[in-house]
Amino acid sequence: MEKGSLPVISISQIVSIIKDVLPERELHQVIDHGIWVRHNFELVFNDGSKAFMKIQIQDEWLDLTVNESRLSEILRNNGLPGPETLYLEPQGENLGLPFIIQSALKGRHLSTMDCQVRKPCIRNPRAKILVCPSLFNRH
Repeated sequence: MEKGSLPVISISQIVSIIKDVLPERELHQVIDHGIWVRHNFELVFNDGSKAFMKIQIQDEWLDLTVNESRLSEILRNNGLPGPETLYLEPQGENLGLPFIIQSALKGRHLSTMDCQVRKPCIRNPRAKILVCPSLFNRH
């Protein structure tokens, strides 16, 4: 692969990997959510459950798959919602790229809320706060 170019990952590659790494789960649908930091795929299983497969595609960027798995475990161990890691491959044995598969949590995506980015009152000019009033207006 040329430096600076991103790998192309196909749905058929995802289906094949899921058969190998989660043989007990039967895939119904794979939805490509595109690239933002990682290439994200939503996995819908025949039993109606969902998961997300997040693939590290930037060679130059620090891979966070192991840290994300550990953070989710810490959240769950402390009574907070956190996705369950269904499969973790930090070395990229199957795809040639590190990836993580985590269960989907119920809730609303921030992109569906009335959110605004504001600057906080601190001395870091690059810092920003995401303010979502609809998170707290529960009727």
